[in-house]
Amino acid sequence: MIGTVGAESAPMEQPVLLVVDDSKENRTMLARRLAREGYQVLPAESGAQALEILELQRVTLVLLDLRMPDMDGFEVLDEIRKVKDDRELPVFMVSANNDQPTKVAAMKRGANDFLCKPVEYEFLLARLQQQLKHQTTAPGRVDISQLQVGDCLAHYRLDRLLGEGGMGRVYQAYDQKLLRHVALKIMQGAFSPESQQRFLTEARAVARVSHPNVVTIYEIGDTPCSYLTMELVEGVELEAFAGGRALEPALACRLAIQIADALQAVHERGILHRDLKPANVMVCQERVKVMDFGLAKIVESNEKLTRSGEVWGTPQFMSPEHFDPARGDVDQHSDQFALAGILYQMLTGAPPFRSSGLSALMYEVLSKNPRHPCERFPNVPRPLGDICMRGLAKDKKERFASAGQMAQALRQLSW
Repeated sequence: MIGTVGAESAPMEQPVLLVVDDSKENRTMLARRLAREGYQVLPAESGAQALEILELQRVTLVLLDLRMPDMDGFEVLDEIRKVKDDRELPVFMVSANNDQPTKVAAMKRGANDFLCKPVEYEFLLARLQQQLKHQTTAPGRVDISQLQVGDCLAHYRLDRLLGEGGMGRVYQAYDQKLLRHVALKIMQGAFSPESQQRFLTEARAVARVSHPNVVTIYEIGDTPCSYLTMELVEGVELEAFAGGRALEPALACRLAIQIADALQAVHERGILHRDLKPANVMVCQERVKVMDFGLAKIVESNEKLTRSGEVWGTPQFMSPEHFDPARGDVDQHSDQFALAGILYQMLTGAPPFRSSGLSALMYEVLSKNPRHPCERFPNVPRPLGDICMRGLAKDKKERFASAGQMAQALRQLSW
């Protein structure tokens, strides 16, 4: 872990306790009591759910039931200890089975403590306080502007800077635990709760999807700074792949089908991209990967990630309803509009809306239709241009019913 690259002390964050118990009554009662003591509590009803939470969330300590139907506590503990030792993540086993062989087995497998059910709450609280007082020194935060190739962040070695933006940097890195190359996205500085929510939403959204055209999230961490690791995509951004020129219509169609398939996969899981643009599409030997769900929105979530009067996203590829709420909610059809804008750029070499100022660009998106691709490039088949223009319809009801339907229409074309 980096300790000499711009590290500075930070106040201790609120401890996060993961309570794993298949009994709703047990975990709810314990979670409520611990929350009253000032702890942040994450409940899990199964071993599988607990491991999923641990992949995506920072957890200070785990209270783990032993007897559970899908994975017992020993199996969950074994999985935890494959990646975190007893100093990185303490685990308290909790069980009604308090015979000596069970306790010994738990400690040998890496448990930090063993508590018997019914839990004596005051004793549990004392054991927690004793354990956590040894973890009260918060790790230093890292100024990422001082990071250099060759440095290590957590268990990742930084090999090459891939890109840099307003929220941080992306490196090619080497995972020294799992012995693989990854893309490491490091977030700069201390974030507001809203910015941190956007960061967590990106990880959670992509981690829920398994699709060959969607980038895979491996891990999320916050020590010594906020970061996430993704599969390393060997390729170039779509804009660089095109080189500022119009692509052959057949190639543009094949790439658009893959992007549409990726959108359909995330939409089926209730996820919106909301910032789809050529820079978020990687191409490797005509294979597409959609990435950077930093503005993604979980549709069923009650969390509000936008503020009145603020524009989040890339205006050149944003739909009319992004700018005018009277046109309806931002939804799957809005991502489809962005896909159609990308297809337009692939067919013509330029985006459909090109005004330089934000106000002029918003007016263009709301009020003007771009020229049909066939009018600019006669080699573009009329049916392909028509599909593109349908996706760019101002009224989202006139677009395709889904990204999957758009992909199907593209697949039906032949040259």
